[in-house]
Amino acid sequence: KTAGGAQDERYLRHVISRCINDSERLIIDRDKLITRIRKLVAPAPDDPLTEIRQLRRFWISQIEQKAAEKEVPAEAIVDFAAGTETALHLLHNTLVQLLRNTFAHGIESTSERLERGRGPDLIIKIGSERRNNEITVTYSEDGKGFSTLADGETVSLETLLQKRLTAPKKSITLESGRGLGMEYIMATIHKLGGKATVSSFGGLTTFTIQLPE
Repeated sequence: KTAGGAQDERYLRHVISRCINDSERLIIDRDKLITRIRKLVAPAPDDPLTEIRQLRRFWISQIEQKAAEKEVPAEAIVDFAAGTETALHLLHNTLVQLLRNTFAHGIESTSERLERGRGPDLIIKIGSERRNNEITVTYSEDGKGFSTLADGETVSLETLLQKRLTAPKKSITLESGRGLGMEYIMATIHKLGGKATVSSFGGLTTFTIQLPE
């Protein structure tokens, strides 16, 4: 800025260049990560089910890794249907965000779980299926869930956001709690032409995402 006022801030050209370079590096790192993930789950030419099996192993590994980091006993249940691979790739970051939210806000102590009639292990389920020209991807967990979602209730993701189910400021972390995660999930699903609901039943909170095939 060159107006010369007291509130002006001046940035040297090399500072701006460094910001641009840092941004480019982050973009390249993200693209490299996506390439590595796709290479990891690349199907063998003689086995059409290889990719879906490798996707299953990948997500079980992610759940187990998160549980180990948080020192939380957890059970990972992953069941993907053949033919849903593309949808799972498109929803990769969405599932990552849901998993982050679970471990950022859904963890209970063993005593709390036992008091609520649950086993000591946090249960996380991810599944997919094809039906009527539609791909359905579900993410379920039996952690704390949402206090404003009654047992047996199902609402759209838009309604969930309208209920302002963002965590209080004291529990905000770099990963979640600011409402950005749910906003990102909703924007991603809308961009893909899909829809999503959230339900609570028997202590299990389930996100159901439906995409056109």
